[in-house]
Amino acid sequence: LAEIALEGVGTNMAPNLGDSITLSEPLWDGTEMKSMLFERGSEIIPPVRIGENHIHFFKLIPLFENELSFKREYGVGKLWERFEEKMVPFWKSDREPFDFRS
Repeated sequence: LAEIALEGVGTNMAPNLGDSITLSEPLWDGTEMKSMLFERGSEIIPPVRIGENHIHFFKLIPLFENELSFKREYGVGKLWERFEEKMVPFWKSDREPFDFRS
C-alpha cells in the first residue's frame, strides 16, 4: 500500500476514482487477486479539511484478473452494474473469481 501511495498508478500522480493498479504478487496469502480498484471512500471516512486543503480517502477493492479485464474493456460503471446484478461480495477477502460468462 505504501508503494501505491508513493507512486500512484505508475504515473507518479495521485490515482483517480476508477483507476486500478496491479501488483506483481497476490495481495495476500490464499488469493489470486493482484489488482485493486480505487473507489470513493467518503461513506466510510468523510473528507478531512485542513486549512484550505481537503483530504479525500479511497477504498481499495481487490480484483481478480478477469474482473480487471472486464473493467478495462467495458468501464468501471459496467463492472459495478455486473457486480450488483450478480450480487458479487466484492468486499470479501476469501471470495471466488466472478464468472462474467454466466
